[in-house]
Amino acid sequence: MGKLLKNKLLLAGIVVLVLVLGIGGFLFMQSRGGAAPEEVIEEVTDVKTLTPEDIGLELSISDDNKIITLEASKLEGITSIEYDISYDAEVTEDGQDFVAVRGVTGNLDVKSGGSVVSKDIDLGTCSRNVCKYDNVVGAITFNIRVNYSNGEVGGIETQLDLAQ
Repeated sequence: MGKLLKNKLLLAGIVVLVLVLGIGGFLFMQSRGGAAPEEVIEEVTDVKTLTPEDIGLELSISDDNKIITLEASKLEGITSIEYDISYDAEVTEDGQDFVAVRGVTGNLDVKSGGSVVSKDIDLGTCSRNVCKYDNVVGAITFNIRVNYSNGEVGGIETQLDLAQ
């Protein structure tokens, strides 16, 4: 019986030792940066207010209100143009009609020496060459960020009214 008691004590000692080493190792790894690194988001505090004319911005919408064409023609010193478009769309879900806010984001890369950049933007969702377009109601709002080669950032807020 003494041998059985010694084996139980030995087994208990091994279990305690493994637990202590496991917990110690876990705490050591956590203290060495086990947490995921935080993503750094560039915060721009000095945004120069621009007008659409400053970058030669032209906005147009197709006759069927499905595609917006965004074009910029004054590109001196500009490296890229980012856009955030928002609009209201009539939606029917489960037999109920309501208005939902929709949006599109993207960018235009400006090629060095280029004179015009243009992009057609679908107002809806497209997958495998099949598009489901939104029924846009009201004005379409554009928030545009202009990034310059000298590090400056400009901003434009404008609207495109479908009644135009």
